[in-house]
Amino acid sequence: MTRKTIGLSIFEYTDYRKYLGDYYNESKKLFKGFSYRYFLKKAGINSIGLYKDVVEGRQKLGRAFIHKFSTAMGHTKKEKEYFENMVFFNEATSVEDRTLFFERMIALQKTITETVDSTK
Repeated sequence: MTRKTIGLSIFEYTDYRKYLGDYYNESKKLFKGFSYRYFLKKAGINSIGLYKDVVEGRQKLGRAFIHKFSTAMGHTKKEKEYFENMVFFNEATSVEDRTLFFERMIALQKTITETVDSTK
């Protein structure tokens, strides 16, 4: 099960909490055995409540977990990079940092768009 199976494009999101919420809801619809516990086990994380706490804004997704979440969702290299920048963008406290991470996200979106357009 990957995000391609569930039909989500990470590049359509700027809020990682919304993305994670949608990923969970879509996965749950398609795979009845999918749960927070299942996902976190797949990601190699022992904290049962982490996923829900992150989605609901009670906890930040720290650096140590960004890669684990991304890998468990089956992201490509570009998607992993986008996900990381999206988390940093959402968690940034200064305008400069938010701008930096947002620009990186836009650059990755453009790369995907240019790849798709070149196949016409």
